[in-house]
Amino acid sequence: MSIMNDPVRALIPLLSKNNETVCSVESCTGGMLGMLLTELPGSSKIYRGGVVTYSDALKTTLADVPAVMIEINGAVAAPVAIAMAKGGLAKTGATHALSITGVAGPDGGTEEKPVGTVWICRASSDGTHDCRRFVFPGDRAWIRKAAATNAVCMLILHLMGQKGNPMPHEQERA
Repeated sequence: MSIMNDPVRALIPLLSKNNETVCSVESCTGGMLGMLLTELPGSSKIYRGGVVTYSDALKTTLADVPAVMIEINGAVAAPVAIAMAKGGLAKTGATHALSITGVAGPDGGTEEKPVGTVWICRASSDGTHDCRRFVFPGDRAWIRKAAATNAVCMLILHLMGQKGNPMPHEQERA
């Protein structure tokens, strides 16, 4: 089984064996990560829940992202993705949190942050985190699907002790 083709099928046993859980805090994917994490039977054992923080105001109120952080960096930035994930951990009590913030398009891109730019963060209750910037090619639907799938794969790599491995379309780490 390829992890990229069926990441949740690989994730459930990895989390279940240690009674670990995950939550999601997502923006540009609009709930797609939560949907992906709940697709298979058994997901209720590992998924604590999630929030869609599509607006900057909800990033602040629901995920505890400081408003000044968004003002300084913009919503599509590593510090914001990290804060979203850490806020998810604090709010849900999950062992791991996955956050996604990006520009899904077709509008909204800039020279610095073109359409397809997505920051994905994995934060864990042990204090570690892994935040990566991706630039996904394709249309809005593909960018959103790629972001959700890659978020799950980042957690799998962490659980398998391979968090240093580069991923397709990865551009930067923070």
